[in-house]
Amino acid sequence: MQTGGPQTWCGWSNMDETTSPATPPRPLTRAQAAVATHSFVFVVHGGNLETKSALLACSLRQKLRVGQRILAVEMRPDSRWAPLSDAARALFDRLGVETVTSENRVAPDYAHGNKIDAMASVDGPAIFLDSDMLMMRPFITHHSILGADCALKVADIDTFVRGGGAWSRAYRMFGLPLPDRSMTATATGERMRPYYNAGFICVKNGRDFAECWLDTAQGIENNPEIVNKRPWLDQVALPVALARLGWTVTEASTLMNFPAHLHPVAEPLPYIVHYHFPRIVAQTPRLLGDVRFYMGKFPELRQVLAADPEWEAVTG
Repeated sequence: MQTGGPQTWCGWSNMDETTSPATPPRPLTRAQAAVATHSFVFVVHGGNLETKSALLACSLRQKLRVGQRILAVEMRPDSRWAPLSDAARALFDRLGVETVTSENRVAPDYAHGNKIDAMASVDGPAIFLDSDMLMMRPFITHHSILGADCALKVADIDTFVRGGGAWSRAYRMFGLPLPDRSMTATATGERMRPYYNAGFICVKNGRDFAECWLDTAQGIENNPEIVNKRPWLDQVALPVALARLGWTVTEASTLMNFPAHLHPVAEPLPYIVHYHFPRIVAQTPRLLGDVRFYMGKFPELRQVLAADPEWEAVTG
């Protein structure tokens, strides 16, 4: 584990400003205790993902309680995924972010498969976040989802079926019936079979889930009867894997995985914003304000951002 300095910048702590370090901290609330059991996990490698993951790490450490486990899964091999810069490593060390290495077992050319192996790094409750996200506030009022088998946000658009994909084939290959249940895409309003955005995934055991998710994704990837798999393979395999496990899915609020590239950030403030592109951060005052705050607080972050031309509108 990499360790950092005193984490006094943490935005959510069980120790207030009037409590001295020698004073025993107040007991955690039920909501805080629920969140504290989960490891927060994200993927990292050199290049533009390094910048996004560095920002995500800053926002997590700022908004989560002191001691909350944050895990950065660095992809290997270096011949496929660029290594992290010294500035990024120094930032993770300063933030107390653990780093472990992993390899993509789905397909070397399928970057979205990295998240599947990232989840396998946690033998216990885990919350996976896409690297192009920012935590805006602690989600203690949504702690009920943390006790679920799995919590996911419904997909914005039915991208799989729109491109010719067939759910019946995906379920049939694993001997499962097609789910009777349908849901409404959050952006388009279209009715669809269970289909979720894979940017926010909360599960009761990361490793158990990841191994089934991996096997499911590999099976679908190698099945020529299933079309329109790329780049949606991770999301296509997601509900099928959960059905294989017999896990119940709890629908997470849009505020837990807010698509800022589709809707303006407004009140109530989302807990986690999925911004996708640097230009969205530059165009959104609340996101831009948070990022510039982190730049001022952490010199290492400023170095990481300065090395990425895509973020010039944010750093300028």
